[in-house]
Amino acid sequence: MRAAALALALATTTAAHAQKPTIRSPGDLPPTRFALDAPPSRAFLDPVFLRDVLPRLRAETERVRQSYTIQDQALAEQLRAGLISIALLQGRVADARALIVESRAASTKPQLKIMAMLVPDAIAAAIEAPPVRRCEAAAERIGTVLGAAADPLLVRADALGARIQAEVVSGPFLASYLQIEIDPAAAKNGNSVDLRDGLRLANYRNRLDQLIPCRTEISAAILSFAARSQPRNIWSARQPDPATLAGAKPVVVAIWDSGIDTSLFPGQLAADPAEPIDGRDNDGNGLIDDWNGPTFDWQGDPTLSPVKPLSKELAPQLAYQLTLVKGNHDLGAGLDTPEARVFVDRARNGSTEDQALDALLWEEVGGRSHGTGVASEIADGAPYVRLFNTNGEPWGNDPRPIVIDEARNDRFVAYVRTLGARFRSAGVRLVNMSWSYTVDEVEDLLLRHGGETDRTRARVRATAMRAKADAALRNLIAVCPGTLFVAAAGNSNQSDDILAGTPQTIRAPNLIVVGATSTSGTPTGFTTYGKDVGIYAWGQDVPLRVPGGMIDHWQGTSMAAPLVVRAAAQMLALNPKLTPAQLIVGLRASATTDPAGLKLLHPANAVAWAKAN
Repeated sequence: MRAAALALALATTTAAHAQKPTIRSPGDLPPTRFALDAPPSRAFLDPVFLRDVLPRLRAETERVRQSYTIQDQALAEQLRAGLISIALLQGRVADARALIVESRAASTKPQLKIMAMLVPDAIAAAIEAPPVRRCEAAAERIGTVLGAAADPLLVRADALGARIQAEVVSGPFLASYLQIEIDPAAAKNGNSVDLRDGLRLANYRNRLDQLIPCRTEISAAILSFAARSQPRNIWSARQPDPATLAGAKPVVVAIWDSGIDTSLFPGQLAADPAEPIDGRDNDGNGLIDDWNGPTFDWQGDPTLSPVKPLSKELAPQLAYQLTLVKGNHDLGAGLDTPEARVFVDRARNGSTEDQALDALLWEEVGGRSHGTGVASEIADGAPYVRLFNTNGEPWGNDPRPIVIDEARNDRFVAYVRTLGARFRSAGVRLVNMSWSYTVDEVEDLLLRHGGETDRTRARVRATAMRAKADAALRNLIAVCPGTLFVAAAGNSNQSDDILAGTPQTIRAPNLIVVGATSTSGTPTGFTTYGKDVGIYAWGQDVPLRVPGGMIDHWQGTSMAAPLVVRAAAQMLALNPKLTPAQLIVGLRASATTDPAGLKLLHPANAVAWAKAN
């Protein structure tokens, strides 16, 4: 009888668990909001936030975790991170440590299984230690965690990324981001925030209160570890001998991005016979002699400027803002450069107003530089590459975020429908797409900058908008069967089963999706992964040129995809008869395989495969 009762109880418990509603994306979160007594950029600094808002944030987050099955692992990690910050702010170190252990156990990347939540872990050690040893204990914890890695290079890049938190944290620096990214949406909702934004405020307050006192020791511990584990770069040895490319034939590559500083690529621009230089608008797009590809400004209007025009705010500050962006990247790479020092000084000592402008302009600088960086990776030192420049996109920063709505989305869809003819006319064989269109992103943009206040309505609208864009992209890929489309996988640090991105989820014989690895060939902590990621390439601290010619180091799957495009261009330059399907076969067959079975790009092997086939 007792056994039967126990079996019934277990069955009931299992059934209850199975019936939990599923959260597949942030849009499925309950619409709970948390009232603040000021805009978020000020409220997170107020004692009232700690006293009144934190307990409610904690209670709701714990309720969500208990009541729902959270399929979106990135969201699950955001909830854990918020609870860890709340626990540390409230002095509940044991609870924080349990969540840190949970975070590492839930991680799918080997480096994150070792060091996820590295900085909160160090803060927990500091809180536990006697006051005179707080910062020493934090540094020791950093050393213990990182020292547990059998391969120090596995965790090096992510550890340096964590170091940035310590180096740049300040009240104005954090407030500036909240002012831009959260304040507008909060104002539309009576100075209230949703759960994710509320947890972000908790994270920022935790950094401010707990990290600044020990920033020097934490940063030094990470830097000391990094200095003892200098990375090996496997990618330089994988490049083909230039002699093997002697006599290579031209290959036209479309850079579908934010535009290219064409002055950096003399003699490497593609010419479209459908739009010759004859003083006429031959294709009816409103532009005369856009022979190198259709280009648009941030507002989506046609322009002959090959790279996005400078806003009136960025124009007088361009050199300084480029310095700050490069300094940020150098800091993340563990480099002590003048630019890194300028960036740290600005982050620590600049006013909230100055840093809010910086944050807006960095978005513009990054977006404006992105296409040139991608082109640099593909075309530098590859005289056979011919660049076709196209930069239509549904959103951007001018420098403020461009409002997205159905009308703007329809303009993007109409633009996509014109590309097939232009690609075929220009003889485009390869297209680099280092971008993604997701429902979550559009929903977020609608709520933050699109005038939408209802999350359910925003979700419905975003789903419909993405469906239109997805259909147009699928048709474009289908009507260009002789062109290989190469898409960056994304930087979600989760499976592509969860990330519903376009073009990444399109299955076509002429599309390949690219994930990112570190210099040593291990998948990065940020890369999206899964069954649709066909190959991996270098995507961390990759050197490239930005508008004006300055060399910078960027990271992301955006930087990995161009290296696959470059290898495919080398293959076509030697064997123009290869079809997109054959290129994919050759890229994967010539790749090396890591212990997890992932294919790592090997350009020299790919070139040898192309010559033999």
